[in-house]
Amino acid sequence: MDTTSRLVFFYGVILQLVLIFESTTAFSIYISRQIQIKPAPLIGGPSWLPLHCQVIVDQCNVFDFVPLDATNPIVLQKLITFQAVPAIARIRTKNSTGNGNELVDRAVSFCQDYNKELHLLNNNCWTFAYDLVSCMTLEEDSQ
Repeated sequence: MDTTSRLVFFYGVILQLVLIFESTTAFSIYISRQIQIKPAPLIGGPSWLPLHCQVIVDQCNVFDFVPLDATNPIVLQKLITFQAVPAIARIRTKNSTGNGNELVDRAVSFCQDYNKELHLLNNNCWTFAYDLVSCMTLEEDSQ
């Protein structure tokens, strides 16, 4: 394959990925009526590549786990060489009515107690989401 053919192939693949992810922006995993896992772009990453994971509760409370300085080249270098970096469990609210919600309270408590470093292999945004959803649903089932 010559260079031109490779470039055409590469751009064709990229275009297909863009079209696939643009058409699946509504892709979410609904755990229950109130709990949803939604892929999102990485901080500073391309919008068409949703590798990050967020947990959304009641469509207005967003919980995720991110490096403290996600766009810092040193942090990125550590991550791609499988080193742990300082991270934070973020809690964001959009268009909330302010009504108390037991699931949201559990999620907030979980995030406040979640004091771990981010590591791409064993403690990342996806494992955080799994642990958070498990915490919320196990307590929900036990009541």
